[in-house]
Amino acid sequence: MKTRNFIAICCMLMITTSASAQKEAGEFSFIPRIGMTLANMSGMDFYYDGVEDREAKSKMKVGVTAGIDVEYQALPALGISLGAHYSLQGCRFSKTFAFNAFNTNIHYLNFPLMANLYVGSGFALRAGVQMGVKLDEDATNDGFGQRDLFKSVDVSIPFGISYEYKNFILGARYNLGATNISKFKEWKNKNEVFVIDLGFRI
Repeated sequence: MKTRNFIAICCMLMITTSASAQKEAGEFSFIPRIGMTLANMSGMDFYYDGVEDREAKSKMKVGVTAGIDVEYQALPALGISLGAHYSLQGCRFSKTFAFNAFNTNIHYLNFPLMANLYVGSGFALRAGVQMGVKLDEDATNDGFGQRDLFKSVDVSIPFGISYEYKNFILGARYNLGATNISKFKEWKNKNEVFVIDLGFRI
């Protein structure tokens, strides 16, 4: 799904759904979450052996995420949440790559600060800012011969939607990388991550 299509869906939800009070202002709640990541990185495509028709293209990889949010209901239709989530990110290359198939795995502890606008019928629009701290990185069949490629801190802009039913919350969001995570000046790499998760409000 293209980023602009995802934004368009969020805007359509806001226009077609009437706002309604969902929570009592002043309440705190805890939301454990578990889910999956669909991760890639920009700037990882390149030609190898100096031949233009031998292009290595990074592809989306599947990972896991788990963590907890603490949400404060500032207004009946507006909540502010702060979370701590483990997230497996990175990218993968296919077997057509010069060094054979391999995955680049980056393990993050992410701290999303989100505004949650409740627009009625169980739906919420969510947007904010996120800081990620790298816990570890590794690669299978590492073609670069380098174990420490990426910076320790990543900043991204998360936005998405969620649907709540009987305290269960199904969420989908896109984390748009805002900072270059590569340690090398000639590389320009940013995280691009879709997250689908399920939470339960306590």
